[in-house]
Amino acid sequence: MVLMKLKKYLNIRRAIGDQLNQRSSLRALPLSFHFEVNDNCNLKCAMCARQSDYVPKGTGNLEPSIIRGIRKWLTRAQYVGLAGNGEPFLHPRLFDILEDIRQAGSVPSIITNGMLLTLERLEHLIALGPSILNISIDAATKSTFESIRVGANFDTILHNLDNLVSLKKIKKTPFPIINFLACVMENNKAELMGIIYLAARFGVPKVIFQTVFPFTDYGRENMLKDLDEINQAVGPAKKRASELGIETVIAPLFFSLEKRLEHQGKTLRPGTHLFCENIWQTMHVGINGDVRFCCFWTGKSIGNLTERRVPEIWNHPEFANLRAAICRGEIPTDCRNCHVLEIHNPEEIRSRLQARLRNL
Repeated sequence: MVLMKLKKYLNIRRAIGDQLNQRSSLRALPLSFHFEVNDNCNLKCAMCARQSDYVPKGTGNLEPSIIRGIRKWLTRAQYVGLAGNGEPFLHPRLFDILEDIRQAGSVPSIITNGMLLTLERLEHLIALGPSILNISIDAATKSTFESIRVGANFDTILHNLDNLVSLKKIKKTPFPIINFLACVMENNKAELMGIIYLAARFGVPKVIFQTVFPFTDYGRENMLKDLDEINQAVGPAKKRASELGIETVIAPLFFSLEKRLEHQGKTLRPGTHLFCENIWQTMHVGINGDVRFCCFWTGKSIGNLTERRVPEIWNHPEFANLRAAICRGEIPTDCRNCHVLEIHNPEEIRSRLQARLRNL
């Protein structure tokens, strides 16, 4: 355990140097991994990309051997995200994957719709130790929730959360930590305060509000298209969350950096050095082991973990070229409307990475 912590510590220290100095070829290995677990789902959420024709569906499950094959590099990563275009708890060997991540000393972070959290699965999750469960909660009332999360049962999810909180108390453990993910749309913006009260009820320390991509007609009709409107919708809930000791994050997913800066009264000047946490910190892996620059990237894979080692892919010339271009202030098409892209700010970068050091 001490050796694993030392490896993570040294990796973060290298990452600080990489990111402050805007290196395109990195000395640090990925601080986190994101795996697409599967593309099968038990729901038909109205705004989800799965409802569009161009998103692959039903192509399979991530093989645990892919995780096992990179365990030596997972020891240097703090977190391993498990999500994708499906529901992770439909993966028949999800707990094999979670166990491999645990043995590598990393913390699994799962995004789930919460419908499949049976008592048996909850007990298994608790037994794993440190983990994060990110549950999609898009409304505070049954009618609104079930109109968005088509096929879900609001009462079942609340019941599952009650069971999880009770089990954590019995086992005297804080794990898994529960976060809420909430898509902010026209038809649920009146219930954001209610989501905060649900978070308080279940001891949720963090609520992530994010806007939607226009994947479907429903998404296009209900997406909030103005940053002022988003702030007005989220503002009161954010204020109340702060009073209750709940952290909130707002992720405007379909707004360019220029638009976000303009909203702050700033201008993006040509040649301004930019930064993206995704391509300096996280390796994004598809169901078959293919690595892309990030989960928003529509281009081809730059390598496969069944064929190449993590360091080889992480500093692949195409990876280095993209990092260098962003450092120069160039914005690729796939990055134009990404909320992660920002101006390179050494103080903020150092602060975030030092927080990672404190969390070891």
